[in-house]
Amino acid sequence: MLIWSYALPLTITVPLGVLFGLYSFFVLVSSLDFKLRLLPLRLLCGLALFIVTYRYAFNQTIFWESQIQMGLMSGLLWYITRQGIGLADIYLLLILSFLFPMDRWLWLMLLATLMGLSYVLMLRLTQMSSVQSIAFAPWICLSAWLILLLT
Repeated sequence: MLIWSYALPLTITVPLGVLFGLYSFFVLVSSLDFKLRLLPLRLLCGLALFIVTYRYAFNQTIFWESQIQMGLMSGLLWYITRQGIGLADIYLLLILSFLFPMDRWLWLMLLATLMGLSYVLMLRLTQMSSVQSIAFAPWICLSAWLILLLT
């Protein structure tokens, strides 16, 4: 069995099949959100089932104590920015909280926000028009993929 890992202080050993599955899902979610500005709930439920099965199959614990904190932060984020972020993005963040511990999940949020802001800045500079809304799920997926590869 091939294992993907780096020699960093905090390593997650993720099999290549799981990485490919997550990569495929992230590409699908990104393309759907860019094109339709919509994330199907069935697709998100499939991701949740995939992640929980992965955790159970490899005897990894789910970080329940940080799950509650991340759920509260996601709910607060949605409440503060009700017109700014969709509920499907919050669902995606909650599902990804099953995959990452609290510190990596916070890095995921920071990277996704910085990438989304830089995208909006590039759009405003190049198109000289006001951007009404952007798809945020591709930036969440890209930051999750980067965190999976770099940790």
